[in-house]
Amino acid sequence: MLFSSISDIRKLEVPDFASYFMIASGIGIRLIFSILQNNFFTLLDGILGLGAFCLIGIIMYYAGQWGGGDAKIMMGFGALAGVGLKSIIQGEIPFPAVAFFCMLVSGAAIGIVYSTLLFFRNMKKVSREFAKSRQKRSSFEKAAILLSILALVIIFFSSRFYPNWQVRAMMLSLPIVAIGMFYLSIFLNAVQECCMNRLIPPEKLTEGDWLAQDVVVAGRVVVKKSRTGLELPELKRILSLKRKGKIKLVKVKYGMPFVPSFFAGLLAAIIIRILSIRIFS
Repeated sequence: MLFSSISDIRKLEVPDFASYFMIASGIGIRLIFSILQNNFFTLLDGILGLGAFCLIGIIMYYAGQWGGGDAKIMMGFGALAGVGLKSIIQGEIPFPAVAFFCMLVSGAAIGIVYSTLLFFRNMKKVSREFAKSRQKRSSFEKAAILLSILALVIIFFSSRFYPNWQVRAMMLSLPIVAIGMFYLSIFLNAVQECCMNRLIPPEKLTEGDWLAQDVVVAGRVVVKKSRTGLELPELKRILSLKRKGKIKLVKVKYGMPFVPSFFAGLLAAIIIRILSIRIFS
């Protein structure tokens, strides 16, 4: 995963062989242990882990949150880490679940820091785009604020039914968090539009790249942007249009490298596991 993280940072690409090596190693090592121990529980754990994280990867891929390389790395992690069957049977929180949670938190934290740095480097452009996006969503913004205020009032007057102050505080914070997430999404979209969308020549496109806008020729959409990125036939069509002189540049969306956040989350989970063993042993 460290090698894939370096590649993702340097080239914004995750080599397939790294993912396949993780999957083959995870299942292969578990198979050897199962044969030596004459117990296929270890192999079953790895197969379930591969399946579970494959499902997560597919969902995130088709939701447009991860690229294909990110999803494959998670499959490799699942094959190596399994699902923690032994911990689940014993009623404990399995390590793979802790690691995945840490990866999500790490990804969110790194994403906010990364976007903030891009904002300070392109403050004027992002501020203009932020204002433009707010103007487009002004009616939705007003509705969101009114609903949040209404929710706060209802929760405030009904909070006496919840004697635990922690529960009351959490419930009161929900509308505030919701409106904060609304503005955060506008901010991140503004950063994306100003700092992560680029016009590039078609020759630099690769399979899996995300188009930021449809490719239009003579008023007709010839290649539509999608959440799953460019497929090979679409890439060939764009290159053909370039050779015919019908297009010069295409707008591509570059996202944040996710694999480093996976690696950081995994390290955090290992540290948490070591500390918990030392504290509670």
